Amino acid sequence: MGAALGAMALSLGIGVGLFLAGATFILPFSLVEVLALAAALWLHARHATDREIIAVVGDRLVVETHDGPRQRTTELPLHWLRIEPRSHQRALVVLSALGCSVEVGRHVAPAWRQVLAQELRQVLQSHRQPLAPTSARETRP
Repeated sequence: MGAALGAMALSLGIGVGLFLAGATFILPFSLVEVLALAAALWLHARHATDREIIAVVGDRLVVETHDGPRQRTTELPLHWLRIEPRSHQRALVVLSALGCSVEVGRHVAPAWRQVLAQELRQVLQSHRQPLAPTSARETRP
């Protein structure tokens, strides 16, 4: 951040100095450069904290997606959760349950998304509770 502000100050200083020396066409270009750098910094700052948080809470998988100013929370029941197969190499990992789905892995290199899917499958297997067996007949004491 300090380096970018220093670059802006240097560019404006050179532009103003040359403007005062008689090169009036330099200052507008310096201003455009400073505005472009400020816009790039703003975009970077807006998405610097983008992330996905995946957690098991009770019998649900909670996925929080932070994308710039937007935050989305999706809860999926573990018992019905499916990890969808990839359609191509760069595809995101799709988690779905009961008609609701969410894509994860946006901030993971495409080569590591398959590893993410496998780790999610392992977590899913360790947290799933087997359903109680049902009997076709009742037993009475």
